[in-house]
Amino acid sequence: MTDAYWSRELEAEYSISWSKTNIEVEAVPWPHSFDVVIFTEVLEHMNYNPVPVFHKIHQCLVPGGLLLISTPWSRHYTPDHRWPDVFALPYYQEGDAFVDAECKYYTIDELVALSLHTGFAIQFLQLYQGHLLAGLMK
Repeated sequence: MTDAYWSRELEAEYSISWSKTNIEVEAVPWPHSFDVVIFTEVLEHMNYNPVPVFHKIHQCLVPGGLLLISTPWSRHYTPDHRWPDVFALPYYQEGDAFVDAECKYYTIDELVALSLHTGFAIQFLQLYQGHLLAGLMK
């Protein structure tokens, strides 16, 4: 949410960049394609259905590119809470509000279904200390 910790020296040395973007509303802020997109501890903060975001990421990856995800596993963190199904989540509409919170935890089945529905092949999916870790290939 802030560039206060961003290193301009590393940016210049490695040709990497940083952007504060609401990926649920805005386009991917760079025009080129990527080999890897790292999406760690973001999915659970999304306010709306993640299908459009997964499509955006899929489109900006090169063929064979990898989306790396980590997100809290619902069964570990909220075993007694019934979260809405991923495909029942509302889609963002212009003017909709946002909250800065953990809005939904995902099951393994939901992450698999979401990945396959948006055109990704699952390279790996594992649990690590209560988090789902996944590598999804375009």
